[in-house]
Amino acid sequence: MTEEAFLALAAAVEAKSEHPLAQAAVKAATSRGIEIPETTSFQAVTGKGVYGMVNGRSIHIGNLRYFQDMTTNGVVPASEIVETLQNEGKTSVVVAELAADNTATILGVLAFADVVRPDAAAVVRKLKEVGVAHVVMLTGDNAAVAKRIAAEVGVDDVYADLLPEDKVDAVKAVREKYGPVAMVGDGVNDA
Repeated sequence: MTEEAFLALAAAVEAKSEHPLAQAAVKAATSRGIEIPETTSFQAVTGKGVYGMVNGRSIHIGNLRYFQDMTTNGVVPASEIVETLQNEGKTSVVVAELAADNTATILGVLAFADVVRPDAAAVVRKLKEVGVAHVVMLTGDNAAVAKRIAAEVGVDDVYADLLPEDKVDAVKAVREKYGPVAMVGDGVNDA
């Protein structure tokens, strides 16, 4: 499979998603002039992945946890690639085709580099200047990526690899540890 064909399949499914990483995948395809096919039967599995039918193929995109839950054979061969990318500070997702018996055929891995907003460190400093004693990050991103970003912007504590329902428990834990909590979310999983 060519890189263009791979990106077309991935972007087709991601085009139906509201997730920021999905939007980045679609932008990567369109910026290269790749025609994105139509996706039907789209479904999102909150905090884990998405899937849809593209030209009669069941295309699934998600984190390793998603494939452990959705497939009979997992995506072990991709695990090493994902781990390497995460150690480089990138967020990555596996793209695979699932057969009727739920066995996965890995098509590739998409890697995303989180770019910190230019004013993020200044915002964290300002919060601390006005009396916010502890700035804590709750994220579904992997721990290596989250810790790198937290260190870059001055965040005090990090809870990573969280599913949306885990974030509720994490907010409660932060409240018990530090007292009153204010929360700001920028993703579809933060509501």
